[in-house]
Amino acid sequence: VPVIIVLFSAYFTAVYFVNLSAGKRLDSFASEINKYVVFEYGHTSINPFKVNLVISDIVLKQDELNQVKVRQAVIRKIDTKSQIPSCLDVAFNDIDIINNEKSFKTLISEVMGFGDGLRIDLRLSYGYKESSKEFELKTLEISSKNAGKVSLSFQLSGIVIDSSLPGRIFSEENPVFLNNAEIRFIDDSVTDRGFKLIADTIDMETADFKALLNMQIDYVVKSANLKLSDASLSKLKGFIKEPDKITVTAIPPQPVPLSMLSDNYNKPFRIANILNIDFK
Repeated sequence: VPVIIVLFSAYFTAVYFVNLSAGKRLDSFASEINKYVVFEYGHTSINPFKVNLVISDIVLKQDELNQVKVRQAVIRKIDTKSQIPSCLDVAFNDIDIINNEKSFKTLISEVMGFGDGLRIDLRLSYGYKESSKEFELKTLEISSKNAGKVSLSFQLSGIVIDSSLPGRIFSEENPVFLNNAEIRFIDDSVTDRGFKLIADTIDMETADFKALLNMQIDYVVKSANLKLSDASLSKLKGFIKEPDKITVTAIPPQPVPLSMLSDNYNKPFRIANILNIDFK
């Protein structure tokens, strides 16, 4: 029993000092970012069993009428030894974007029908292995109640994380390859709201607009020689008709240089074929 008590005492003491260190780092960060926008936060705490750093009541503001509030940020994992963290797992819960622009407020509350505003949650998780030069975005997820959830993941190879080489990531001298990528979307009304908004703008019924959109997809697939399977095309058109969930995958036969994608940025259908895009 005494051994257990000592271990717990040591553990909670370590948690205390991690929490204290986090507060000092945040104050240092605030002093830097305050040169551009006002950064404020309530308090920090450590979950003693999960060792999650929790930062509450974050505020980023340009002025009182234009600001971003985050109820809670939870840092599950972070590399604090490197200038650019080689791993990170962080979640931002209950993000409220306050924008005084009338067009923004009208779009969110009146046109899209989200009442007083659209609150979102965000999670970012990635890892980098310097030995193999592999970078994995495990998830970049954005979700909102009554709107939906979208998440992105991908794997890169040949990447060198070096703060002194920010502009050379796409160069031939420093080739980086995309191994695979995936976008997952779960709809909770936002797709149909968007379809209705467009249909109303062009004075059409939503059902008629969807039918027209599916006809255009058939035309584009044929004219652009898109290499979509019948099952993939059926899934895409089915989602447009009755939005629920859809996954877009990019699994090329071999890793694709990012320079090839940037060279073809204005040729989306060619990029789709290069990446072997599929809908599931």
